Amino acid sequence: RDEVIDRGVFGPRVSDAARKRLGDVALIPFGQHSFEDPEENGPHALVCRHGALTDEELDVPLLALRGGN
Repeated sequence: RDEVIDRGVFGPRVSDAARKRLGDVALIPFGQHSFEDPEENGPHALVCRHGALTDEELDVPLLALRGGN
């Protein structure tokens, strides 16, 4: 837990509340690899899974609109 926090995997600052929710082990694949749970057999509506630390996953466009009154 401390190693991934120190390496900045979760960003520059991790709150105490978030720190308490982190597990003892982190699996972080590199490159074009991912992990899958062979016991998970439920429906999968998504075409793919996200959450990598690649530029393609981290640099995504954001469109924000402010509603008027």
